[in-house]
Amino acid sequence: MDLYFSIFQEPNDLYDRQKYIRYIEGQVELPPDFKRQWIDAHQYMMKAVGRDFLMRAGDGHPLFRLLTGTAPW
Repeated sequence: MDLYFSIFQEPNDLYDRQKYIRYIEGQVELPPDFKRQWIDAHQYMMKAVGRDFLMRAGDGHPLFRLLTGTAPW
């Protein structure tokens, strides 16, 4: 949990996809190939819906919780 709070410090950090990628990279207990797949999924979503999708959609969008969750997909 310390990793989460060290990366997501400001309210707007929840809308920054790069913060989620940093969070994934910091997961020491996950195998490297799994982390790579997880990061690839986040990068794909950034390309598919746009880098600012989370900010535009807000927390009321059905995909918001899926994309901002810190559990592996």
